[in-house]
Amino acid sequence: MTNHLNDLRKIKISSSFEFCHQALSYLQNHIQSSRISDPNKFLEDLNQQGKTIVKMQPNMASLKKKIAMVIYIFKRAVKTKKSSEEIKKSVVEKIQDLIDLANQKQEKIAAIGSKLIAGKPCGLVESVKTGSDLHAPVDGEVIEVNQALINTPELINEKPYQAWIFKYKPSAANDKADIENKLLSAEAYQVLIDGL
Repeated sequence: MTNHLNDLRKIKISSSFEFCHQALSYLQNHIQSSRISDPNKFLEDLNQQGKTIVKMQPNMASLKKKIAMVIYIFKRAVKTKKSSEEIKKSVVEKIQDLIDLANQKQEKIAAIGSKLIAGKPCGLVESVKTGSDLHAPVDGEVIEVNQALINTPELINEKPYQAWIFKYKPSAANDKADIENKLLSAEAYQVLIDGL
């Protein structure tokens, strides 16, 4: 197992999203290839592996949450499944669901060149419990996407004023006064929320 963790350390990771994906895949493969004769002892080992992985990227909140989910999934499987093979199958499938969900989230932001229509959805911000559509305030076209935010979605919470999602250029058909009426400056937004 330590050799596999060393392999995880050697991987050249270009983003926190990719590291998280690799870490989940590592845990999935570890569970699938292991003999689980004592589920409680294996859970202790899995917990230690999770802590080691989190130490590799200590500031990555989403990684900590996903590792905690894997531990929780394994604990639940131990309580509800009868055999080691049932435990392994259940946990491996649920980890795959986590990987698939993470991949889906990456695809729900408008791409460069996307045409936006005022009032229509142009992206989706998801949390553990819900998802909220982003709506374009005016017609336009996406000219830049914040790759750092795609790869590290927790930045939207950690640094909300620096973590823009995408930039777009209003279409020529938009009246400048109409745009100014629909958008708020940072100062105007602060006045709005202070009044709540």
